[in-house]
Amino acid sequence: VMSFRGKAGRTATLHVRKAKGGDVTAIDVPVKAMVPSIAFATATRQSVRVIMRNGKRIGYVHVWSSKSDEAFYAALARLTPNGTISVGQMRNSRVATPDASFDVVATEPLDGLIVDMRGKVGGSNFGRQFVEALGLGASGQIGGNIEFLGRDANPRRDRPGANAPPNPPFKGRSVMLIDHHARSALEIEAYSFQHEKMGPLIGTPTAGAVSAAQVMRAPYDTLLYVAVSRIKADGKILEGIGVHPDLRVERPLPYSNGADPVLEAAISHFDQPQ
Repeated sequence: VMSFRGKAGRTATLHVRKAKGGDVTAIDVPVKAMVPSIAFATATRQSVRVIMRNGKRIGYVHVWSSKSDEAFYAALARLTPNGTISVGQMRNSRVATPDASFDVVATEPLDGLIVDMRGKVGGSNFGRQFVEALGLGASGQIGGNIEFLGRDANPRRDRPGANAPPNPPFKGRSVMLIDHHARSALEIEAYSFQHEKMGPLIGTPTAGAVSAAQVMRAPYDTLLYVAVSRIKADGKILEGIGVHPDLRVERPLPYSNGADPVLEAAISHFDQPQ
């Protein structure tokens, strides 16, 4: 961030080396001021694509924030030809269709769906996205039982899956990608995805930073971000432990030249007999 401060509206030159000992390439990029919540929502909608592999059509969406469900709904709507994901299965249907700037990218029904949760930090609206849109929580509750203990006088249990569709549209035909950046609400989503057997988790363990926190003002223009609630999933503490993938696949970044073995493993999953 400091590198780009004061350069909004201008062009900055980045120097990139894609291979160890290789040539350095200069890339000119425009610098824009951004509002993170808007940038994350836009990135989520723009991430949508259909991957063709061995005659199968696999939808892909990268969720960059779970602060708002609307971006995820809008992204899924772009993958919804002829009601593959029924608008009726989304209780929050006001955003079930994409806005004019984001056209539908899937012209035929999908054979599977990849939900990429890597590289994001968390959010606050856990559960609803997947309960309502993917049908997670078909057993009647998300992740079995999520308990909040701490700030509330009495333990609070969230069961947002009670009204989920009885036949989740992508149960058994979806994959979620996770890594060590995934934390907070995302870890609850990953746990619930695994618990409801929606499909495999692929990647590396999540951060294990699940406890709910609150930001408080502190002296000298600083903020104190402190845990205020403990969260249990089916009586289990995920704090310090995280959610572990069904298939562990590393993604080394230095000089990777764009290679993504985690995504490749997810795509290969759909070659296996269902």
